[in-house]
Amino acid sequence: MPIEHYYSITEVEEEVYDEIRNFMKCLVVDFDSKDFELIFFENAFNFKAMPHCFMEVVAIPRKIAAKSEVYFKKGLEDLESEWSTHKKIIDISKDKGGLKK
Repeated sequence: MPIEHYYSITEVEEEVYDEIRNFMKCLVVDFDSKDFELIFFENAFNFKAMPHCFMEVVAIPRKIAAKSEVYFKKGLEDLESEWSTHKKIIDISKDKGGLKK
């Protein structure tokens, strides 16, 4: 069976995407009960040899979570030289269609 290589989570089959989303939802529920909010982000690398992507999650105490969006947004915007050819921030909120859109 050949190994599938993906550049992004958005490229996986619908069933795989559904499993990823279900797992993310389970994590959110679990950490919500512990008074944490989660930030999910995708990393992708090694595009020429073997494309690989993965999702990471960071748990943040709810009392500082409101400030986290500003903190991460500012950090990404400050990476001018490293990310100048890419759109730095892509809004994937549910009202905009979520991750797949």
